[in-house]
Amino acid sequence: MHFCLGLASHATVIDKSQIVYTSGIEELKASENIRQRRLAL
Repeated sequence: MHFCLGLASHATVIDKSQIVYTSGIEELKASENIRQRRLAL
């Protein structure tokens, strides 16, 4: 995951076939809530 975050410019998080979050990588890195709840980072 950390490797992908270094390459990508945008991220989409899918949970149970539903898009639950989409943003630029910088916004994802800044969102502690999304990273912990959805990505376990």
